[in-house]
Amino acid sequence: MKKTLPPLQSLKAFLLAAEHESFKQAAHELHLTPSAISHQIKGLEDTLGIELFRRQNRQIKLSPAGQMYKNIVEQALNELSSGTDRLKRQFSQNVLRVRIPPMITTDYVIPNLSEFQQQNPQIELRLETSLHWANPERDDLDVMLYFGTEPVNRDVIYEKVNSLSATPIMSQEFYESQQPTLETLTQHRLIHSSVVSNSWQRFISAFNGEYQQQNTDLWLDSYTSMLQSCAQGHGITLGLLPLLKLRLDRGELIRPFKEELKLPEAIYLVYRKDKHITPAIRTFSDWVKGLLQNPGNL
Repeated sequence: MKKTLPPLQSLKAFLLAAEHESFKQAAHELHLTPSAISHQIKGLEDTLGIELFRRQNRQIKLSPAGQMYKNIVEQALNELSSGTDRLKRQFSQNVLRVRIPPMITTDYVIPNLSEFQQQNPQIELRLETSLHWANPERDDLDVMLYFGTEPVNRDVIYEKVNSLSATPIMSQEFYESQQPTLETLTQHRLIHSSVVSNSWQRFISAFNGEYQQQNTDLWLDSYTSMLQSCAQGHGITLGLLPLLKLRLDRGELIRPFKEELKLPEAIYLVYRKDKHITPAIRTFSDWVKGLLQNPGNL
């Protein structure tokens, strides 16, 4: 069945006139004359067969029907606007919304971003940083780099980028002054992740040690902050290999022990199942994988 809707231009004029209770002000915002606005409103009223405004002494007031129609039109146009934005975001070929853990952003993405943009000027990146899981569809993400166990969300597509292992790391100065050994780790200040709270217990237990938490231990919710505290000599933390290779190569941190614990957590690229993996998404994903899988070549 054919449905007849009022012209969008008339609806915009109606909303502005209703908001300001003035044809003159509506005309000013739309760059029209007051008589043009009055003509559009009259045409809208004729189409509806309803009086939307009560005109008295060159003043206008919404009628009860006009107030009701104002609410209807506002809701409809807001939904149309937000739906249009969602459509553009979902099917845009070259605007990518990406979430990446902060440490990977700092160590890998930002230092190489200019090169990526020079090679791919058609791709507009919108980056956000977080270590936590997000729902790509709900949070309107095109791709997410995720640290954790294998995703079980059936609404996503994922691919493994890196297996990870953990080993104690510290500053050179801390090692020389404290001389920690694998057996005496818990006698020193350990820097813990409040996100993966049992990481030290898992590591020490794996090498037949006895885990003992100290009151002087430090708990942080950011892996970047953990590395920074460690580099400043505040204690010992667990470094994720191979992600930490760049900082080890630069001498910011050291790993005194050969022992490392293979982790069930890994780095994954996560994509929306409801959206086609576009060439832009694939280009960015391949670039990030190259950075993370070959850190020694950076």
